[in-house]
Amino acid sequence: MIEYIPVATLAAAGIVWAIRLEGKVNEHAQLFVEREKQTLAKNAADTDRHDELKDRLVRIENKLDAMAYGALHKSASDLHG
Repeated sequence: MIEYIPVATLAAAGIVWAIRLEGKVNEHAQLFVEREKQTLAKNAADTDRHDELKDRLVRIENKLDAMAYGALHKSASDLHG
């Protein structure tokens, strides 16, 4: 009977170890799921910001083109008369 006590203790320790290991694996998997969600959200925000900056750049270019065309048109009209 005494010989079974160490075996039972080792078996119980093995079960506890396996349960804890499974918990760590599950935590690790959940961490990667959360990181993936955060990455997707950050990428979406970056894409929105990039599109906004492109729109602003187009408006600035249009204003500069209009100013340059106005100045060019004015100097041409000054030359002609």
